[in-house]
Amino acid sequence: GFIDIFSQLDKELYLNNGDGTFTGYNLPFSNGGIGDYNNDGFLDVISGNDLWINDGNNNHWIKIGLFGIESNLNGIAARIEIYGEWGMQIREIRAGESFRPMSSLVEHFGIGTAESIDQMIIRWPSGTVTTIDNPDIDTTYLVAEAQCYNPPFSLNESGEAFFCEGSSVELNAPESQSYYWINGETTQTVSVYEAGLYRVVVFDDQGCAALSEPVMVSEMVASPPEIAVDGNNLLCEGSEVLLTSSEAVNYLWSTGDTTQSILVSESGNYWVTAEIFCEEILMTSDTVEILVEPAPVPPIVEDVAISEPGTAVFTATGENILWYDDEFATEPVGEGPVFETEYFEDEISYWAESNLYYGPLPVYGGKPDNSGGGGNSSIIGDLIFDVTAPMEILEVTVYNSADPGNRTIQLLDGYLNVLASKVVEVNDSPQVISLGFQVQPGNNYHLTCVEGGLYRNNNANTINYPYPLDEYGEITGTSVGSGQSYYYYFYNWKIAGPGITCTSDRVEATAVVGIEELPGLSSFQLYPNPSGGETHIRFGLNSAEDLRIEIRDILGREVFRLDNFSGKAGENTFTFNTGLWKAGIYQLIFEINGQRKSSRFIVK
Repeated sequence: GFIDIFSQLDKELYLNNGDGTFTGYNLPFSNGGIGDYNNDGFLDVISGNDLWINDGNNNHWIKIGLFGIESNLNGIAARIEIYGEWGMQIREIRAGESFRPMSSLVEHFGIGTAESIDQMIIRWPSGTVTTIDNPDIDTTYLVAEAQCYNPPFSLNESGEAFFCEGSSVELNAPESQSYYWINGETTQTVSVYEAGLYRVVVFDDQGCAALSEPVMVSEMVASPPEIAVDGNNLLCEGSEVLLTSSEAVNYLWSTGDTTQSILVSESGNYWVTAEIFCEEILMTSDTVEILVEPAPVPPIVEDVAISEPGTAVFTATGENILWYDDEFATEPVGEGPVFETEYFEDEISYWAESNLYYGPLPVYGGKPDNSGGGGNSSIIGDLIFDVTAPMEILEVTVYNSADPGNRTIQLLDGYLNVLASKVVEVNDSPQVISLGFQVQPGNNYHLTCVEGGLYRNNNANTINYPYPLDEYGEITGTSVGSGQSYYYYFYNWKIAGPGITCTSDRVEATAVVGIEELPGLSSFQLYPNPSGGETHIRFGLNSAEDLRIEIRDILGREVFRLDNFSGKAGENTFTFNTGLWKAGIYQLIFEINGQRKSSRFIVK
């Protein structure tokens, strides 16, 4: 609750000890504009291009913004007093106190651990005095110039209003004693002919004032409808995406739908024709491409049986297999075509799914080509751009009128830290260069060529920033000069957002203990285990049967296969040699009449 000193001479902060002394601290930034940027009750600082957010604490506060009527609009020179257990605190509304920055005109009081304010008094330059008893804490008051205060209200629930060119829109205030609009009108209803922010003060019969929430009034300009994609243009089979047209009178989609939004689940190009406000004409949007990729085929997984408690090994055939210990689990417990279970004594189940990754649909942005005048320059420059959604810079086009050779292309963040770098050989003009730079949302990224020696535009009359990067952001300028008169090096950006992974249905695989799961098999033994040469399978059959024996390595690759092995009733022995096999874990699959058991063994 005690006012501190933010030095304009150096990076210093002097904290008020409350007894007429101060404690000095060094700051990581210079003097700046002070205000509650994120509206959490704690003062932040804007210094140059940097915003320093106050982490805050559990202390209490109150903020007051003024709306002058007889005095100036912002209440500059008004004095605000608050009273409580601390005594009195005072703030004055000041228009400017430093060489560069402008601080917020919303006044802030910190009241420490105090949990109430007894009274707030606002003394306006006109002589009017507004008194508010027991104001709420941890909130912002917007107070109009009057003797007493009423809470704010909404003029329009949406906070927006529109009018057509050559016409107007009406704004209506609730019934009251008198009115004062921001444009000077004093009637209950006003007709607005110009775009802007509007609000009104209403006075009751006691002379108390209530200030409305602002309404943004916009002039409608005829333009084709725009389609917003709620999600990714790339879908997996079985999913859908919502397409929404910008607001209009009515809609006709390429699908025949007539609603503002449609759900799309099939590949294709989509557009909407809409009747535009005011103009009463039909206009058609740009086309949005939706690509639906097929889901992978579910994996082929077969149940296994082991002769005694232990672990079992499953094998699956499919694309990029993931294993789960529950049908609806979100985290896999294994990956790959071969999966070994945990120890079990009776029966255990796992689920396998196939996965396919599909790359995103590329789009283009930036200046399309180098038309407009320019040439190679000895001055090295950067293109500066903002990113609003994750993207990858796949390719750019460069032009070269100087010597060919290697160039180092770098991606830098706003602090000029190198995020990605690639050396490319430039021989032709124009030449498409593959980059593959991944960029996350953020501002003031730089794309540059360390050596320079590439074509730039330098005719300010033909350069028109910002250059959109489709839905992913925009190129805002360059690092040279004013930043708006040049365009450096990189044209026709090919960019894309993140791809998608499509998954198949999950397939259950069950492992059991006991050879009774294989009808006709009375005994089974594989030895020696581990093996380094001859390995034997001894098994008993209740009757003569045709068998199949298959052996796979740990990656699921088949290393041995024997079909239609004739087994006789009683004891049988089959021998194979592992002496030339690589050391590792192998899986034996033993099949009778379509029923299988699996046994793991080791080659040393």
